[in-house]
Amino acid sequence: MPPISFIRIVVHNTGVYGSPSQMCNNHWTIYLVVNGTESVQINMRGAENSNQGTLVIDNRNYIVSSSSLRYWDIVPTTAIYSEHVLDLIYERRRNRYTMSGGGSGCRWWM
Repeated sequence: MPPISFIRIVVHNTGVYGSPSQMCNNHWTIYLVVNGTESVQINMRGAENSNQGTLVIDNRNYIVSSSSLRYWDIVPTTAIYSEHVLDLIYERRRNRYTMSGGGSGCRWWM
């Protein structure tokens, strides 16, 4: 896989929750963009009946999700690869993240 072109931090809209307030819930993920059309998505998901997060890593054939509300790009100053970022996540034990109640806390994981 080619080096990362940029790292994209994305806030997603996950839809309306909590009647009658009709507030929207957000979810945050990281995309390691490796060329103009492909990325590796790093996603810490909350489980319904547990505060233990689940790290999910997926190859994507896009760089902007249709659920994206806003994103920020970070351009590396030296060549790095997806494997470097993933190794660091596991080395720092960020794959064992405990979410706050209700499955939230993904933005603090970043």
